[in-house]
Amino acid sequence: MDHGAAPAQPDTCAIEASDIRFSWPNSAFSMTVSEFRVQRGEKLLLLGESGGGKSTLLSLICGVVSPDQGSIRVAGQELTNLSTFRRDRLRANKIGVIFQMFNLLPYASAVENILVPLCFSPERRTRCTTPRDEALELAAALGLPRNLVTDEPASNLSAGQQQRVAVARAMIGRPEIIVADEPTSALDKKSQAEFIDLLFDQVAQAGSTLIMVSHDERLADRFDRTVQLSDLVVTSGVAVA
Repeated sequence: MDHGAAPAQPDTCAIEASDIRFSWPNSAFSMTVSEFRVQRGEKLLLLGESGGGKSTLLSLICGVVSPDQGSIRVAGQELTNLSTFRRDRLRANKIGVIFQMFNLLPYASAVENILVPLCFSPERRTRCTTPRDEALELAAALGLPRNLVTDEPASNLSAGQQQRVAVARAMIGRPEIIVADEPTSALDKKSQAEFIDLLFDQVAQAGSTLIMVSHDERLADRFDRTVQLSDLVVTSGVAVA
């Protein structure tokens, strides 16, 4: 277990952050990150409890917010030099996000949910020759029955099925980086292992980098590298995100 810095190698980092300071407006919460690097193709587990700055760190990596100072490079691009619009476009093109609560469109079908990122990312859309077919193939690879994917609204699916739709949505168009926010928190040990197997298989096929946040230390052996959030992030005040 390390403090967040993978060996520095030119042009091999998917994510590089250094000397980060951030505070939320009108809040006592602040955080600092001295150094954090993730190599391309690496599967990294961030272990941390709620309130440790996890959501804020993910927001910084994804360009949802900008640091008060410091540098964050994602897929070779410096986020702090970009406008909000260009950060949004980079996130859409380069990052697939698996949210803890899935965030599916409840009345859309599973396949419609999977295709949503292609509406916002020209880069990912160009990698899909036949988007609907590829969405269906992803769903099948994740063990979702075709009739469930095409005919049922997402709100009718079980939590486990919605979780797999969320993975397919993150993976469509093969983004360079996958960020997974506590995706196994509600699963038993057997289901958790099956989910990790499916996720790793899809990440390997896409050649993506994976950053997953969890509080479950049992997952550590499955990943290339594990970092304790408390070793990486120094916070003060109460996290608001």
